[in-house]
Amino acid sequence: MFMTRHPRLFQIFKYTVYLALALNTFLFFQEEISSMHTVFDNGFEWGLLGEAFSATIDTAAWLVLLLVFELETFVIDDDKLEGPLGMFLKILGLICYAIIIYAFIGYISSLNLIGKFEPVAGQITDYCALVAQGGYEFVETLDEYVALSAENCQALGADSWMNAKANLLASGEAFNQIKILTWIDIINAASWILVVLVLQAEVFFDARARIFTPIKYILYSTLFLCLIAWLIYGDFLDVWDAALWLAAFFFIELNVVAWREEISERERIVGASS
Repeated sequence: MFMTRHPRLFQIFKYTVYLALALNTFLFFQEEISSMHTVFDNGFEWGLLGEAFSATIDTAAWLVLLLVFELETFVIDDDKLEGPLGMFLKILGLICYAIIIYAFIGYISSLNLIGKFEPVAGQITDYCALVAQGGYEFVETLDEYVALSAENCQALGADSWMNAKANLLASGEAFNQIKILTWIDIINAASWILVVLVLQAEVFFDARARIFTPIKYILYSTLFLCLIAWLIYGDFLDVWDAALWLAAFFFIELNVVAWREEISERERIVGASS
């Protein structure tokens, strides 16, 4: 096995994945800050922060939680986790869970933005005439908007949709894609939350942990299908991020397996000596 034959290279690869996830957090922030005005179309509200930066907040919280898992299952000795350090990591983990749930609510709230779109249905016959008026934006895909121009206005037709409050215009194809990508985000976020709950249950029940294996297979399969869906719709950042997270949790799974073996070996030695 590569992990045991080349432990140094394995660790370098693992932490490279973690660093790539940290970079993704910044990339999501860049992507969302450029489109935040659509969420705050009636002025800035703290309550809408989770909706505006759901991917950034979600990824950042998961990254910290991933590091907590790494510390608990690989880096720090079990004896040291019994004291204040262990308590600190547990509290930090709980904070991350709270933020992740908050971000998940933000994903669900994104459905509100979709609800603000209405079919144009012949109300506008010449979209390109709106270019001269200014203030209109063309929706390319989820969270990606550009100014309406003489070039992209050609893509708008009778099946177009409009968010009148934010002056957003989307073709029928783009609007359908936004709806699909929004639901993929929701399903992906919910699946990851369930994965962590299953991992925690495995650690808690230990010997009976195998009963959770089929559930994990279903959840990881769902996450892989989300990756495929993002690949189909051409959202490279989401595809790359999903692949990295699957790799990262593969490492965590290996950590948990090694951790269990270490505990079993320790119990065997103690049992043999008593």
